Amino acid sequence: MDDAISLFSTMLNKGPVPNVVTYSSLIDGYIKTCNIKNAFELYEEMLQKRLSPTIVSYSILIDSLCKRGLMEEAYFVFHNALNRGLIPDIVAYTILIRGYCKVGRFVDAMLLYKRMLEDGILPDSILQSTLAEYNLLNSKREDLHTLLRHVKGRTG
Repeated sequence: MDDAISLFSTMLNKGPVPNVVTYSSLIDGYIKTCNIKNAFELYEEMLQKRLSPTIVSYSILIDSLCKRGLMEEAYFVFHNALNRGLIPDIVAYTILIRGYCKVGRFVDAMLLYKRMLEDGILPDSILQSTLAEYNLLNSKREDLHTLLRHVKGRTG
């Protein structure tokens, strides 16, 4: 991480000018080294420099918050992405839905899942497995069967 920070500093001073990919990569590095504070400071710096974060940038932040069980904060970041006109992809939805499942907020997970389907995004096998696993662990077999029928009907 020290090398990445040094290279980033050189880029700021001598060029080339860091872009959204550079910022997102460094944010991801901060998160992986459990330095959430610096990750969010760098995100704010990116906004101040009028760089537009991508859905990948937001997904990195959302994932870090979900892994810490900070679901209100994760949804706030997700909502910020929406407010900036970004369209969440299957990865962004899966991260947030999985986060809700892990903290036992299955109703929120299903509401987000419903919104995802309404947005025309079909679940992939990772999301299907996440929801099925949660249901199986909590013995909500009737919910699982309803979910699987719904997924099967939407995916052909």
